[in-house]
Amino acid sequence: MTPEEKCSEGALGERCEVVVRLVAQACSGGVSGVATVAAARGIHPSDRERARRLAWDKVTAQAVEAAVRDALKGTILIGE
Repeated sequence: MTPEEKCSEGALGERCEVVVRLVAQACSGGVSGVATVAAARGIHPSDRERARRLAWDKVTAQAVEAAVRDALKGTILIGE
């Protein structure tokens, strides 16, 4: 997994965006795929660290699992 964070000051206050890219490999070996977890955003009127935490709170286990399934589904379709 490779996370990227971008934080800046915006019109509504501090804003952070988190994007997580991952490489998934099937247990059977040889099959792998790349996916991106949907971008998560956090905004706080004055605290960048809180905005950052709010963004990371949205990167859930379910979102990561869905990205892994999508990555492997794409490789299975290509292999057929």
